Amino acid sequence: KSQYLLYDEKYSYMRGFLTDKEKTKQVTDGATWTDAIVLGIGGMMEFSNEAGYTRLKGTVAPAFREFEKGRTGEFTVYGDGGVVLYQSGEIVENETEPFDIDVDISGQSKVQLVCSTAYDWFYIVVKSARFED
Repeated sequence: KSQYLLYDEKYSYMRGFLTDKEKTKQVTDGATWTDAIVLGIGGMMEFSNEAGYTRLKGTVAPAFREFEKGRTGEFTVYGDGGVVLYQSGEIVENETEPFDIDVDISGQSKVQLVCSTAYDWFYIVVKSARFED
């Protein structure tokens, strides 16, 4: 396979309040994304990369919350042994526009997608998350 869509695959491990795959989720720019991974407060999803894919790609945005703004968090991708493969920097609720990621996951047997925040009710949404050759 040249591509492995993470929404369609079973994660190997998950933790976090309200972290899951959702059919629809509204994001900062007002768009409604379908087939998205939603990472809640301290949320993490781990996927196996036993097939040896070399890239993780997708689009990332904070979830839209009508009466909230200014809360912040970060999106981080970890590989084997907790090595940081990618870190977004500050993502601001209802302000940060969607952005694309292209992360080198070469040689990693597992990849973790993580939301870090000091706030309750902050969510990071990832659409079209996929492993590629």
